[in-house]
Amino acid sequence: MNKILEYGSIENIPLYNCSEHSSRKWSKMYGVRHGYLGQFDVAYGTIINIMYLPILSVMFRPEYYKMSCFKIMICLSIVDMLSLCINSIITGVLAMKGAVWCTYPVFNYIVGMIVLGLWCGSCIIVLILVANRLLDLSEHSLGKTLFNGNRTFLVMLAPFFYGLYFIIFTNPVGFNSKYYTWLFNPLITNEKTDQYVNIPHCINNVLIVAITCILYVWLYREVKEKLAAISWKNRRHDLQ
Repeated sequence: MNKILEYGSIENIPLYNCSEHSSRKWSKMYGVRHGYLGQFDVAYGTIINIMYLPILSVMFRPEYYKMSCFKIMICLSIVDMLSLCINSIITGVLAMKGAVWCTYPVFNYIVGMIVLGLWCGSCIIVLILVANRLLDLSEHSLGKTLFNGNRTFLVMLAPFFYGLYFIIFTNPVGFNSKYYTWLFNPLITNEKTDQYVNIPHCINNVLIVAITCILYVWLYREVKEKLAAISWKNRRHDLQ
């Protein structure tokens, strides 16, 4: 987004200049129509989002909503639903049209920023959810400090601003029907360049995998200790 402010419009950004051909010609030259696969994606995203609604309604019930983990899962569900609208429904529509970046450059840029922010934000929400479960399971005082009552929503500002950083300050992705994926490189030219590389996104993905593994090993140990304690209590009860 900062580049939009710098150059005045998306069309004026040198890295995303599509003035060489018309939108229709870009699609004809480089796009591939995916009729059935696109329809499947649209149907899949629509069905999953509809299925999310009753699940959300259950999580909003007072007996669940009062628990911090459900507040976090509600936030994650909303982000997932928004992501599905892009990753599945919009992707399907663009695939059916055989679109590439320059078919809809403005739309691609804006949606690409949003979906990148949603992805990176959801990564942090997942880590917060695991940390919440760990603190609750270990009965650590930090759990109440961070997640007691509506403090959970203050914690959820972290993934919001984290995702916002990627929206504003990093390169977006754009859909390419030839490869049926969202790419950082709009493939406007055949020249190889590293100007489209999104280093913060790479760092995010590597760290998320590493931290998730560490947290789940920790979670496994906590669960194992709890189960061992329960088993010991049961054995003592049987002996008595």
